[in-house]
Amino acid sequence: FPVTIKAVFVGEAPGKDGCGKTGIPFYDDRSGNLMQITLDRLGVHPLHYYMTNVVKCCPENNQLDAYVNRLTRKSLECVQMLDGELERVLQQNEDAQIIALGKVAAEELKRLKFDYRMVYHPAYYLRMGIPDNFFSELKTVMEG
Repeated sequence: FPVTIKAVFVGEAPGKDGCGKTGIPFYDDRSGNLMQITLDRLGVHPLHYYMTNVVKCCPENNQLDAYVNRLTRKSLECVQMLDGELERVLQQNEDAQIIALGKVAAEELKRLKFDYRMVYHPAYYLRMGIPDNFFSELKTVMEG
């Protein structure tokens, strides 16, 4: 049966403890756990969303700055792949909304001229000690 993607989530880069080890965005690290719990609470079925990252390579020593500098990010091959990846997903799921998880993702989506909505990255809510706010803000973005 055909699967309809309703939301495309774009994060920043693979985390060293999650996607950096598993290759699956937002999986098996603190941010990924918060993301999965939140999607479950929102009733979003795993077959109805797609997750990816702007930067496909895991930054050495988790030094994301080396990969997301506004001046150099555009030339990275692992960033250039995002454009084609999103176009393929949206081609078959025209009504899917794109949700940027964090400023890096939002900046890149804007540069690539995709329509998107933004919520702060799950790591932000964890750092600030307000993980429940991620639920309410993501819910608002997805309903909007």
